[in-house]
Order: sequence, then structure tokens, then C-alpha cells
Amino acid sequence: MVNQRRKYSNEERQTLYATVQRIWTDGQRGGVEGVNSKKPKNYGCKRIAFDADAIKEIPPSKRTTLKDLANELHMAKATLFRRLKEGRFRWYTNAIKPTITEEKKKARKFYLANDEEDPLRTTQSKHFIEKVMFLAAVARPRFDAEKNITFDGKIGIFPFVTEKPAERSSVNRPKGTMETKVLPTVTKEVSRDYLVNKVLPAIKEKWPEEDRGRPIIIQQDNAKTHISVHDPEFVAAATSDGFDIQLTCQPPNSPDTNILDLGLFAALQSLFQKSSPRSLKDIVTKVIQAWDEYPVVRSNRVFLTHQTCMREIMRLKGEHKYKIPHIGKQAMERLGALPAGLHCEPTIVSEATEFLNGTTQE
Repeated sequence: MVNQRRKYSNEERQTLYATVQRIWTDGQRGGVEGVNSKKPKNYGCKRIAFDADAIKEIPPSKRTTLKDLANELHMAKATLFRRLKEGRFRWYTNAIKPTITEEKKKARKFYLANDEEDPLRTTQSKHFIEKVMFLAAVARPRFDAEKNITFDGKIGIFPFVTEKPAERSSVNRPKGTMETKVLPTVTKEVSRDYLVNKVLPAIKEKWPEEDRGRPIIIQQDNAKTHISVHDPEFVAAATSDGFDIQLTCQPPNSPDTNILDLGLFAALQSLFQKSSPRSLKDIVTKVIQAWDEYPVVRSNRVFLTHQTCMREIMRLKGEHKYKIPHIGKQAMERLGALPAGLHCEPTIVSEATEFLNGTTQE
């Protein structure tokens, strides 16, 4: 491409000539000082006020990320980032230290004012930090023509815990008090019980009325503790009450084909960590709270990301050597142009089908 010189009108030429002549004359009279800007020093956009002491009033659970801190201070994230670079405040990696020893650390990040004291978190033993396993079930959200939510897709999240009475008294509770305990092991029997008695009833209760009777596919990963897709007890419960619910397994070594691994679990973990739970029961409560607070629109965007991953997998004939595509979902959502589904070129589908047929024949 050839750059073309701009053509000026006679009036524009006269204006430019007068400007250059004025600058030249000022330089002849006053040197460099003569051509310096005559504008005052404090010109341009006004600097946004920033009070580092306001950070101290924000709970630590609400300043674990720069975005959360910006929301609490009612500032733009970019502005707050510039104040961080200027040294107006700092970030701190909080360490959970054992009550007895000082060995090992588990990092957690907070933003602090420069003169704020570093917080201290302790636990009796780093080897016995409470952990809970959950079974989560989520479906694609549904919206009406006005973008109102008609089905949030949150089937449920179920902790693998049980309630047992305390066997002996302690300083915290008397004997017989009901306590939340983690299941010692998660077996096929436990998985079957949760699917049949928790997941299936939740699906039948929450599924949109207009879609009942159509096939519903539950996808599970390939963990050894999961039941067979043809398990008789599951099939009997899944096909009752007029429902056609089927069980399938996700492709091996393909976490991008699992909605939970693709985005939901990471988002729940981020929401959960802001709550700083301190007991097993508190962990269960806070995870369920994070589940309830998880935005439906974000879940919908994860399902669209899943479609982009599926399209890439088909294009590469089953390979997963790709970067998750970014299509600007949030921008399209703001413009009201977020699609319900993504287009896939017919050639990709036909070539993937031919590849599968050829692999099956071999």
C-alpha cells in the first residue's frame, strides 16, 4: 500500500504557515523557553482520589483479587493497578502456619495497605486440613425471548458427608452432638446411591416442563468409583416417571469436554476461597453458598466455550493440541448478540465423521 500525501486547502496552508512562523519567532526571541507550552502544569484529566486507609476497612475475604478490591473501592481495576505499581498499597501472601511448628506454608494472597499489619492464620496441624468431596450436576441454562432466566441449570451440588453423634465430650461440644463427618471412602455403591437418590430426583424436580420426555444425558468422568452406564438400578430409576435419562462417560483425557472441569469448578473455588471457612461444616455451607451465588450468565458462557472446544476437537480429529478459543462472549453479551449456539462448518463435521468411520472399520 502506497502512502499518499495529504492535500491541504489554501486556508489550511495559511494556518499551518502562521503557526510555524509564530513558533519560529518565539524561538528566536526566547530560545527553548520561548516555545515551551504555556499551559499550566495541572492540565488534562483530574487524578482519581485514592485512599489507602480505606483498604483496611474491607474484609480480607473481599480483597483476594484486584478486581474484588476495585469493586469494593468503587474504582476501575486499571486505576487501582496503577496505584499498586506506584507503591500506594501492596499485596501479601498469607501463610497458614501450624500452631506447634513453623514448617511449611500454604500461600494465600491478600491486598493490604502499606502500614497494615500482616494477618496470621493458624491451624493445629497442616496434615489434617479439612477437605470435602462434592458431586455437582449442572445443565445449560435457558432464557426466554427477553433474556429472562427460565431455567438456571443448577441441578444440585451434594457433599460426600454424613451426620454422626459425637462419641465423647470435648471443650467444643457435649457427647451426642450431631457432627458433620466426611465419608471415609467413595465407592461404586456410594456413587450409585447419590445418583439414584439425589441427582435423579433433583433432575425430575427442576427440569423444564416443555422438555420432559426428551432424552437427558448425564455425563460422568472415567473415575473407577463411578457406576456402569448400564447399571440396572440406575436405569430403572432413570426411566421411571416418564423420563428418559441416560448415563454416559466423557472421552478419556479430555477435561475440556467436561463443563465442570472447563470452568465451573474453578469459579466455585474462587468464590469459596473468599469466605475463609474454618470447619468442615463451614466448608459445606460456604461451597453451597458459592454454588447458589454463581451467576447463571457465566454458566451459559462456559457452555459456549465447551462448544468451541468440541469444534476444535473435531477439526483436529480427536486431538487436544489446541488453545481454548476466545470469541469475546462478554462483549457480545453486552451488545445482546450472544448466540445460543455456535456455527460449525459442514466440512469439519463431515471430515470428523469420515475419520471416525475409518477408525471404527480398522
